[in-house]
Amino acid sequence: MLWLRLIRLQQWAKNFLLFAPLLFALQFSINGWLTVSLGFVAFSLLASAAYIMNDLIDVAADRIHPMKRLRPLASNQLSQTTAAIGAALLLMMALGISVFLPWQFGVILLSYGLMNVLYSCGLKKIVLIDVIIISIGFVLRILAGSALIAVTTSHWILLCTFFGSLFIGFAKRKHEVDSLADHSKEHRNALQYYSAGLLQQLIGITATLTIISYSLYTIDEQTIDHFQTDKLYLTIIFVAFAIFHYFHIIYNQATSGDPTKTFLSDKPLLITLVLWLISFFTIVFI
Repeated sequence: MLWLRLIRLQQWAKNFLLFAPLLFALQFSINGWLTVSLGFVAFSLLASAAYIMNDLIDVAADRIHPMKRLRPLASNQLSQTTAAIGAALLLMMALGISVFLPWQFGVILLSYGLMNVLYSCGLKKIVLIDVIIISIGFVLRILAGSALIAVTTSHWILLCTFFGSLFIGFAKRKHEVDSLADHSKEHRNALQYYSAGLLQQLIGITATLTIISYSLYTIDEQTIDHFQTDKLYLTIIFVAFAIFHYFHIIYNQATSGDPTKTFLSDKPLLITLVLWLISFFTIVFI
């Protein structure tokens, strides 16, 4: 259980984004699913190695955080040497798996790993850049999934992913600023530059751009030609509701500050996802 907490197994849920291109491309072959599944494992192992590296660097700051102080390294339940060895093993396994996958995926995987090194070593201390880097990571997940099955993902989907990730990232920063109060600077240097007013504006702007990007995807000529339907705009309501409901969570509910945990435990969001999937593919296939 200690190691599962260290590698943040729950965060592997983010990497299911690698399957998105498979679904949007309507490729349901066994070979495609197996290839993307291998890519999912490789990406998840590398992400876990990055999480451990970040925890090793942030161990002192995590000890003053109300939630992160309970992590294995911050609470001294696991030695830093053992964690470092574990991260190295995870990295080697991820790279080992990637050898059997398309080289384009390997390039994206290495880019993601390098970006995480730069993030942990300094970029996370720069206001705005800290959240932008995380959002690029989600875009790389989509691109990685596309590389695995050799398809091109709509630029609107990439933009929707980017702005949606920014929206969630700024919402997380709001939670950190609110929960840490006067200790925010000690935990993360960039937090001192995030005022409540700035975050409110950024959250509103990125939420709007997310809905606009998805809306434009549904009415784009390439989308209509690909799916042979012009009715996908009917699914916008589910994306809009998910955004609005997340607003409700941000401003009216106490959360853990972990977007993945919030999403996996929030029934309205999960139901909305299921309804979106059902409506999307019902429109496509009927």
